[in-house]
Amino acid sequence: GGKSGSHARSMGEEGRQRIREYIAAGGSYVGTCAGAYIASSGSYRSTGPKFSDVYWGVWPGWAQSTRLLKSSTDMDIPRKSPLLRYFDFGGDKTVARVRHNGGCSAYEGKESKLPKGTEVLARYIFDNTDKVQIDGKASVWAYKANEQSGRVILCGSHPESVTEGERLEFMSAMMLYAMDG
Repeated sequence: GGKSGSHARSMGEEGRQRIREYIAAGGSYVGTCAGAYIASSGSYRSTGPKFSDVYWGVWPGWAQSTRLLKSSTDMDIPRKSPLLRYFDFGGDKTVARVRHNGGCSAYEGKESKLPKGTEVLARYIFDNTDKVQIDGKASVWAYKANEQSGRVILCGSHPESVTEGERLEFMSAMMLYAMDG
């Protein structure tokens, strides 16, 4: 978590390049919140895309801020999501109350469709407010550049610290799908 740009800059170009090489050679990656931003090519803002020379670009799309702080979201697991290979999430294919603090969604706007090869693994379920419009947006997505590369899985929320229940299964399913890729 934290500020993704600061984390990325602290690695230096050599560190960022090592991550890119690791994934290109078959290593997989799961990133949550700042880890999702840092793996993208940049962030999308109301003024358009902002490419970042310090982000890794291992997912060639843009992350978009949810503008949602200190809250939680529910996740809808689409019926074709590979996460369902591992768990059924209580039979209703939803995961409730996943911690969220300043995370992102995959940008799916007019100017850009999701990059070819991107799979949406889950979508936000969130009662819209005037400030936050994230209901139905991609909350977890995967990308695999080619058969030789590893799989990148990005999540805009924080399921990583839970120790039981469906939220643990949710994080476990992401890890298992990454390892299978």
